[in-house]
Amino acid sequence: MSSVLRSLLLAVSLFAFSACNDGAVQRERAAREAAERAAKEAQQGKSTWQTVAFVVGIGAVTLLVFGTALGSSARKHAQKQKDQKDNQPR
Repeated sequence: MSSVLRSLLLAVSLFAFSACNDGAVQRERAAREAAERAAKEAQQGKSTWQTVAFVVGIGAVTLLVFGTALGSSARKHAQKQKDQKDNQPR
């Protein structure tokens, strides 16, 4: 009788342990999924800001090149006008 009682107690203990363990596994899985989701969102945000920074950098370099070309052209044009004005008879 004692061995039957022990076997029954062992079976009930194992069943209770497996039922408790299921909740822990589910909580762990939910926590892992939440962490993965947060990491994915952070990576997407980082990618977006990297793209924006790259576009702004390219725009700044383009404006610098155009501004330099325009300034150089204006300087040469002003020098031509000054030379023409100096060469006119008075």
